[in-house]
Amino acid sequence: MASQVGLWREVGVPWSRPVVDWSLHYADVRRLFMAAYGAKCHQVGLDPEDVLQDVYEALLKYDKSNPWDPARGALSTYIRKVCRSKYSHALDKKIRRAAHEGLSLE
Repeated sequence: MASQVGLWREVGVPWSRPVVDWSLHYADVRRLFMAAYGAKCHQVGLDPEDVLQDVYEALLKYDKSNPWDPARGALSTYIRKVCRSKYSHALDKKIRRAAHEGLSLE
C-alpha cells in the first residue's frame, strides 16, 4: 500500500480513498442501526433516534479523519463499526450520568 501511495505522489496525483455520499445511504444507515441496536437502545432506556443522529454526525466527521476504505471491508461493515462505537459511547455516557446523579453532596 505504501508503494502505491508513493507511486501516486511521483506522478503528481494525490492518493485518496473514495468519498461516500451519505445522503444516498441514509436509509441503509438507519436500517443497519435499527436492526442491530434499535431494540438494545430501548432495553437500556436510550432513544434510538438520538443515537442514530450521533451515528450520522460521526459518519460525516469520519469522512475527513477516518474515511471508509474499500480494501478493508464492505461499506456495511464500516457503518456497523460506527454504529457500535456510538451505541457504546451513548451507553457509557448514560451509566456515568446515572452514577453521578446517584452521588449527593448532602
